[in-house]
Amino acid sequence: MFEFWSKYWQLIKPYKRNIVTTFVWIGIVQVFLLIGPYIFKLILDEFQNWNEGSVQMIWILTATMLALQFIITGLNNIKYKNIFKTSLILERDLPKRCMKKLLELSYGYHVRENTGAKMGKITRGTWKAIEIIIMCFFDVSPVLFEMVLIFGIFLIMDWQVAPIFMVVVTVYLYSVFRLDKTIRPMRQLRFDRYEKADHMMTQAVLNVQSVQSFTQEPREYSTFGKLKKLIFGDELKEWYTMINFDWYQAGVVNLGRVAILGVAVYQLTQDSITVGTLVFLLLLSNKLFDSLHVFSHLYERIVDAGESVERLSDILNEPTEITSKPTAKKLRSPEGRIAFDNVHFCYPNTNNGLHGVDLDVAAGETIGVCGPSGGGKSTLARLIPRFYDVCSGQVSIDGHDVCDLNLASYRSHIAIVPQEVEIFDSTVAENIAYGNPKATMGEIRRAAEIANVDEFVEQLEKGYDTFVGERGLKLSGGQRQRVGIARAILADPAVLIFDEATSHLDPLSEQLIHESITKLQGSRTMILIAHRLSTIQNADRIIVLDKGKIVEEGTHKQLFNHGGLYHDLASAQNGH
Repeated sequence: MFEFWSKYWQLIKPYKRNIVTTFVWIGIVQVFLLIGPYIFKLILDEFQNWNEGSVQMIWILTATMLALQFIITGLNNIKYKNIFKTSLILERDLPKRCMKKLLELSYGYHVRENTGAKMGKITRGTWKAIEIIIMCFFDVSPVLFEMVLIFGIFLIMDWQVAPIFMVVVTVYLYSVFRLDKTIRPMRQLRFDRYEKADHMMTQAVLNVQSVQSFTQEPREYSTFGKLKKLIFGDELKEWYTMINFDWYQAGVVNLGRVAILGVAVYQLTQDSITVGTLVFLLLLSNKLFDSLHVFSHLYERIVDAGESVERLSDILNEPTEITSKPTAKKLRSPEGRIAFDNVHFCYPNTNNGLHGVDLDVAAGETIGVCGPSGGGKSTLARLIPRFYDVCSGQVSIDGHDVCDLNLASYRSHIAIVPQEVEIFDSTVAENIAYGNPKATMGEIRRAAEIANVDEFVEQLEKGYDTFVGERGLKLSGGQRQRVGIARAILADPAVLIFDEATSHLDPLSEQLIHESITKLQGSRTMILIAHRLSTIQNADRIIVLDKGKIVEEGTHKQLFNHGGLYHDLASAQNGH
């Protein structure tokens, strides 16, 4: 449990000033709340010891109690303002911190972790973190302040009651922690299944076309329903375990009530305390034991929420694998010379990657990269923008090791058109301008013209202001690719990478993209990764990758006539 509170404190530490201020006001309110029962004790004592001044004293005490209520109302007003301000600050900042962290985490992390589980962790964790601080403000801290104050009052007014209080509280809290230890494995299993359910639903929705085309809706629904049934059973088991513990805890509290009542009544018969003191002690003890019961249920809710918070904390504390060094230099106006010097790279738990790759790409040169699947083509493309760091060797631009450059500065000079262009749920114009948000409409249109986007965009209902839907589903595959090319062109990079940009396109769309590539040749360094060799035939140079190594290099004509792997790939595609 200490580990959880340590993680939670690190999560809310940036707001410690607001939190401490709020707790101070909560403590002040709790002190004033206990003054009321004490005034009531004094009134009862006046009745017991009636004299000529008792009437006047009772009026004074009654007026004091009334004034006290106004003071408490004012203090509560200040307390609630602090509570809500702090809670809203957390609600504002935690999602921002999560988004910032997710965008900072490396490409490799996002490949390893599934999207549904990540978003489930963040959504549940954020709201549970806020829920915990609200529970601490409204319920837990008042109870803890109350327990400390009441124990102090017992010590001052009737020390014989204090040991009973200590024994009851100790035994009760032991049962609470014992309950937590019992249900923690159940809770962890339930949250693992929550994440699995989030992932399952996300995958079904993202791949809804496949689900519907293969009529697998009943299967997806059935599998999801079975998992939710398991979660339902987990929750019932936890609740039943907690309810069973309630019997034990209620017995401890009731024994405590009887013990304090017995001691207080005995003291009254011995004239050791007054009737007012007896009533005061009983009011406080009942208040205390009710608070213990509340604390128990709050604790159970907190540790349940804590599982979500710990998983959120793990994401926020996830090491960022790809970062800029403190001494990193900014890359300004690069020429675009790319070099691989004896580069080795392997993905975790596999031998796939690159093995001793040496490659020099001149500024403005167009390089084609081809080879069998799994040969290392996309890996080579991902090492250039430093989505991964090499295991050994060096990738450099204009003679600078990319690991020595400021990451944001370096990547701003590189643009990638992937096999599946990522389109945002926005307009055509906003998607094109994503890499250059300050671009004018004229600049957007010029980039669109080079990428042959204008060929279809004028046919859309609102032209460049047409919303393209989530993941660009209102556009065809070829149209999405051309929007991606226009986006890359508008960013005006020194290095432009096409990673299988034509692999799934129809011949007409492929031809239009070939035209776009031809228009760009010579104006910047270009890396063309392709299965379809027609995409790279006009490249200045072609390299063939197989099993992570460069096995052939030359022009299309040289390689085809050489009769090696490139010849075999070209012949297979041409039907020879």
